[in-house]
Amino acid sequence: MSIVLADRVKETTTTTGTGTVNLAGAATGYQGFVAGAGDAAVVYYAIVGQAGGGAEGEWETGIGTVTDAAPDTLSRTTILASSNAGSAVDFSAGTKDVFLTLPAKAPVVNIGTFNPSAAATVDIIITGYDSVRIVGWVRPATDNAVPWLLVSNDGGSSFRAGASDYVWAYRYLLLEAGTSNVVYDAADNQIILGGGVGNGASEQIDLDVLVTSPTQSDTFTMIKGDNIEININAQWVSRIVKASVKTKEVNNAVRIMFSTGNIASGHLVAYGFPAP
Repeated sequence: MSIVLADRVKETTTTTGTGTVNLAGAATGYQGFVAGAGDAAVVYYAIVGQAGGGAEGEWETGIGTVTDAAPDTLSRTTILASSNAGSAVDFSAGTKDVFLTLPAKAPVVNIGTFNPSAAATVDIIITGYDSVRIVGWVRPATDNAVPWLLVSNDGGSSFRAGASDYVWAYRYLLLEAGTSNVVYDAADNQIILGGGVGNGASEQIDLDVLVTSPTQSDTFTMIKGDNIEININAQWVSRIVKASVKTKEVNNAVRIMFSTGNIASGHLVAYGFPAP
């Protein structure tokens, strides 16, 4: 299921009950659901009773499907939160606003997009997310630089870099040669995401990194990576990384960097999965 996001989508409805709502047209200064999101689009929605009407105080956020019809409609497939203790609201008579939103309980949130250029690090704030996925690529300014990951427990003011803060291991595979090996370190001051990456125009590391349990003070923050790089010998190298912070704590920021020199260029997107 792919969620469609769009700006300035808002209509009204007078539909009552717990079912699909009929949409009454775009509010002034906004676009309608079909124009903004499209027919059959799956969207995050909010329905809120207007002040002074019979439905005042009633509200609901959820996931629904837009239908281009006469009138256009919005189904209420999954309820995420509501004034009815999280269940579907039995809306009363009266006018309700219906609009696109990004609920706090949205299954996935785009934390941010990062396009480093001659940058020492990419720092990503992950406060409040039960897990975070970081995907994209980076290229070092210095040839043969090794990509690292560090975590922070103070919102990015400082990052853990003690001599035994992390444990990590990876299995690498030279794709064209078919040879592989396992490398590990039981006590290190960073998590190794790859080997020496080349800095040529066709050399980089592609990252797919998952950070789990950073919001839990009674568990270890775990890091898993499924990465592929082009090294200084123009070889494709696949690396499966497993790692952990060795202290149980809440971590709320992640840093991507190279062992030496800047990040010359790159494109990373971070997605957060909110804590329940």
